[in-house]
Amino acid sequence: EVALPGYAKSDIEVRYSANRLTVSSSKTDTDSTGYVVHMFGKRPFSLSWSVSDAKVDKAEMVDGVLRITMLRNVNDPSDLVPVT
Repeated sequence: EVALPGYAKSDIEVRYSANRLTVSSSKTDTDSTGYVVHMFGKRPFSLSWSVSDAKVDKAEMVDGVLRITMLRNVNDPSDLVPVT
């Protein structure tokens, strides 16, 4: 699970390729003016993990939390994973 408050499903990209799981976004806030404290502004990011012998089953975004479910011991060279 990855907490991503302020991001929409369409802002997030999940990829699994060559035993590497990557969650990223290139989105930025277009209007960040007028806030006293802007705690959850959108910024570009990329997070990666090494995961061997697994397959991404699904990626779900609910209430600002991205939950990625993986299955172990399945060899499939899938790449782009839809976020639902």
